[in-house]
Amino acid sequence: MSETGSRVQANEIAAGRFVNQQIKKQIGVTLKYTLTPSITLDAAINPDFAEIEADAPVVTANQRFPIFFEEKRPFFLEGVDIFRSPLQVFYSRNIIDPDVAIKLSGKSGRNSFGILAASDNAPGNYSERERTLNAQCLERQRTDPHSMFEK
Repeated sequence: MSETGSRVQANEIAAGRFVNQQIKKQIGVTLKYTLTPSITLDAAINPDFAEIEADAPVVTANQRFPIFFEEKRPFFLEGVDIFRSPLQVFYSRNIIDPDVAIKLSGKSGRNSFGILAASDNAPGNYSERERTLNAQCLERQRTDPHSMFEK
């Protein structure tokens, strides 16, 4: 469950006060299915990563390169070796708030393989009011509210 709130605008009743919205029920499901002894299918619908510890704060003043945080979410950690290479072509922390994620991984002979796809809700997490109040959100408003990640 989750509950959000926002400050009431000046032209509304009780202007300037913080008002909570109704409680939202959010059901999540995680599935792990072994297709063969060496091939596994993982799926998650609205996964809950609330039990994961927060990242340590980092100062980014005068930094020319992006910061990469270590992955801590179990869905993305399992079988992560398959997605690693000398060049970092995939960074799972770009997937912020997945609605749906699916991963097929395993071995066939001497070769390992992995396929990961996720529909991320994070770019669309702004309310209509937040989009109009915040100038940075105006650009996001023109984009699709979901992002697709495939690897």
